Amino acid sequence: MSFPVEPSPNVFYDRRNPRLVPYNEAMVKAVTVASLLFATLHVACSPFGGASAFSCDEDADCQGGAQIGGRCELSTSFCAFPDDACGSSGRYGALSGPLSNQCVDGSSTDAGVDAEPDGMPPDPDDVCFGSTGGLEKPCWAPADVPDQPVTLAAATIDTMTSNLCSTTVKNTTACVIAGSTISVSGGVTIRAIGAKPLVLVSTTGAVQIDGILDVASHITAFIDVGAGGNPATCDGGTAAGASAGGGGGSHGALGGVGGNGVGVMNSGGVPGAVTGAITTLRGGCKGQDGKEAGGGLAAQRGLGGNGGGAVYVIGKTAVGVGTQGRINASGSGATGAVTNSAGGGAGGSGGTIGIDTPTLTNTGQIFAHGGGGGAGAGANSAGGPGGDPTFTAAPGGTPAGNGEPGGPGGTTGAGGAGVSSATRGGGGGGGGGGIIRLFGGAAATGQISPGPT
Repeated sequence: MSFPVEPSPNVFYDRRNPRLVPYNEAMVKAVTVASLLFATLHVACSPFGGASAFSCDEDADCQGGAQIGGRCELSTSFCAFPDDACGSSGRYGALSGPLSNQCVDGSSTDAGVDAEPDGMPPDPDDVCFGSTGGLEKPCWAPADVPDQPVTLAAATIDTMTSNLCSTTVKNTTACVIAGSTISVSGGVTIRAIGAKPLVLVSTTGAVQIDGILDVASHITAFIDVGAGGNPATCDGGTAAGASAGGGGGSHGALGGVGGNGVGVMNSGGVPGAVTGAITTLRGGCKGQDGKEAGGGLAAQRGLGGNGGGAVYVIGKTAVGVGTQGRINASGSGATGAVTNSAGGGAGGSGGTIGIDTPTLTNTGQIFAHGGGGGAGAGANSAGGPGGDPTFTAAPGGTPAGNGEPGGPGGTTGAGGAGVSSATRGGGGGGGGGGIIRLFGGAAATGQISPGPT
């Protein structure tokens, strides 16, 4: 197995001073501590707060020193490098947060000695679950079909590393958790992060969700992208100009246009195209960063929210969502700009929820909404962050001074536009709504937003 060329010593990228700085392990720890102290005093400057993640803006940020062939993946704002084991997509570098050292296309190149290779096609006698034409159809050899009930305890599941993910499943690259029945009890929250989408399968009975199944991205945990969010196939749109707000992430619906900054017409970020009809399970798209004023620093801009994740629930007999149950695949709110008339970040789009069952009973909430755009900054004042969605629209950020507000997140349609400014930073656009699909005969019931397609 080959791995990406890494510099020796490693290379640390400081977003506030985007030149390559050699470092050793001890220095990384020192920088991390310093960053945490800085974040305590200046929370709005960066949500990452350490050396574990570096957000790039262009290919040049990922090149230099001993790094070879680096490029900036605009859908995630992380650096990727050539790696034969990942095909043409390449592999994310070591400072890419939850995507560190993972293939850009989400495939796995280290499935483990006893695991089936990701995406391995089924044999003729294998047992498969899910509808033909659905978004996922996982299969197992007859002797490997999960046949014990699974009750999920409160946990954060990393779909790239969790031992809950089946190692014998075929015909999918997702993290599949399967049992004869699956239940999430009331008061329990299952949060899923990581590059792979999450799939739940009941092989003989029902899936019952009385707690919270959360594959959303959140501004309060900015570095943790909802499972399968920010795929490399996202259209990044047209980036914002000086002092303008970013354009919202698009998926099921368009993100909102970013607000113009300091009176410059058409400088707001333009969102990428909607995904359109999907045939595979994938998450939503990241909102664009805002842009600093001319001569300003990149650290002053607002950062785009992450796209919502993706989850597919296959119930052999039924899927139930109880009164307090929630399935949430929403995008994250964006951060507001820090100062100096910089533009606000844009909200991430909603992700994808698929339900494949003959009977759906829903007395709770199922939603995949866009995050709110961050507010632009005034000359010496910060813009507030955009909100995370609930079943209602996420609000755009509010400026502390005379910057401009961000746009609200989309629910059943497009995200709201960021507000333009004649003299200060423009607001970021809201993220567009996500996608919900029903298969297997399931009929829409209860609170589902956006409406299933």
